[in-house]
Amino acid sequence: MRRRWLTSAVGLAALALYLAWSWAGGHLGFPLDDAWIHQTYARNLVAHGQWAFVPDQPSAGSTAPLWTLLLAVGYGLGLPFRLWTYTLGGLCLAGTALLAARLSGRLFPERRSLPPLVGLACALEWHLVWAAGSGMETLLFAMLVLAVWDRAVAQPVGRPFLTGLLGGALILTRPEGILVVGLVAGAWLWMDVEVWLRSRRSGRATTEGRPYAVGVALLVAGTGLVVAPYLVLNLHLSGTLWPNTFYAKQAEYGALLAQPLIVRLRRVGTAPLVGAQALLVPGLVWGMWQAARRGVLNLRGQWVTWWLPPVWVAATVGVYAVRLPVTYQHGRYLTPVIPVLLVYGVGGFLRLRSQSPKHKAQRRILGFGIWDLGFKVWA
Repeated sequence: MRRRWLTSAVGLAALALYLAWSWAGGHLGFPLDDAWIHQTYARNLVAHGQWAFVPDQPSAGSTAPLWTLLLAVGYGLGLPFRLWTYTLGGLCLAGTALLAARLSGRLFPERRSLPPLVGLACALEWHLVWAAGSGMETLLFAMLVLAVWDRAVAQPVGRPFLTGLLGGALILTRPEGILVVGLVAGAWLWMDVEVWLRSRRSGRATTEGRPYAVGVALLVAGTGLVVAPYLVLNLHLSGTLWPNTFYAKQAEYGALLAQPLIVRLRRVGTAPLVGAQALLVPGLVWGMWQAARRGVLNLRGQWVTWWLPPVWVAATVGVYAVRLPVTYQHGRYLTPVIPVLLVYGVGGFLRLRSQSPKHKAQRRILGFGIWDLGFKVWA
């Protein structure tokens, strides 16, 4: 409990220091136009009871309705909007750090020192601190992603309807949250099929796999319950399932899609590595390699969920490289993957550090090569 309070306090202190520094420089506010769009929708919702950017002109222009609703709470309570928004950002930063710490403990249970290290790394990571003060939904999304992964790892099919509700909240925070829900559903279906195939090979009928299939149905039901009203609203206002700004953003940067895919993958994939996490690349690679050697890669049982977060990182990078290959504003679209990189990077680094002396030479060679790559990415 004391460590949790310390992690939260460090995150809030880091945000306060950043805001104080910004205020001293005369630039306290929100650095992104999207943040002001969210504020406008929230203010009009409370003042006029309308989902509108311009009063009396309802529109489907918010890609983060859950964040908009949270901002509206502050307007409803009559709180200063900056204070309320920064408070939400600080709470999301603390929640992200705490959930990352808990997830690391589940993924690397043999490393008792890992959770506090991961928590502090997230609380002090500069992209995350900046995002907490940006007025955007970035850290709410990151926190909900970690909440889903934590549930998937701890209880692969435990309370699937609740996991679906979390997934729905994730999609209401960012449309790409559907990737997370899809990966969880796919993992459960894989485990269902794997159990069925095992029973066929053994020649014995089994009902062991049924909870996975039922879990997928409940997951989809929970997600749909949360997301369906939003999709219906968008259809009513604009004739499309997603907000019009969702499509406009992709059209605006369509020229970037003319670049070779490998160039886009490199640009988008290296954006989250700018900063200290570039130095954790050795641990990240080592952890994945060791997991594959131990048989984790054969996708049996709970090991499927062990691989879900890194697969999601790769899928997110791939989707953005294909559809929206931009890295402006510190690569803010990729910022939510940073906590996952820290979890696996720090965990793998501790494993690398604790290897037996007989592999010392190999570790130095591997470490030097990847550290050199990390410094080049960071530079």
